[in-house]
Amino acid sequence: MKRNKYAVLIIIMLSFFAGSCTKTTNLTENSLPLIDYTQVCIAANKDKEVKVQGFLGVSDKVPCMNMLNPKRDCAFKFLKEVNIAGNEIIVYLQEGTGKSEAESPEAGKSAFESKPSSVFTRDQIKFRLDDGTLITPQPDVATPVTITGKVGLTEDEKICSITATKVEKR
Repeated sequence: MKRNKYAVLIIIMLSFFAGSCTKTTNLTENSLPLIDYTQVCIAANKDKEVKVQGFLGVSDKVPCMNMLNPKRDCAFKFLKEVNIAGNEIIVYLQEGTGKSEAESPEAGKSAFESKPSSVFTRDQIKFRLDDGTLITPQPDVATPVTITGKVGLTEDEKICSITATKVEKR
């Protein structure tokens, strides 16, 4: 009889433990709340995944460099308002030919075939949205997008970046 009491108690404890494990909340890309552009570059968001709207633009020159992965990352301007300079965020898109990537003349090359860094002109670089649409940047035209990615912030909070995992047209 004592064994049955302990067995019931153990089953109750295990079911409680299993139930508490399944209730952990884990924010996925789709469940991230949209945050205001002005709130991206704050210390509380450093190294966190965010989702923000703005305008993705291309300078005359786009640097692509190896950072922390085998593929290079290409730097784009991300603006709060179209064609208004100031408080720009650097958005890094991984170089490649897939969704949410930057397409350069060297995009198909392996890490061993390409240089650690290259600079491309606006005419040489494009970016692909998450739906597969290829955007060819134009002078003085920025594309309205929603960016999902990880925030990078220097210690003095003067340089802010987002390493994008998803770029959607809005």
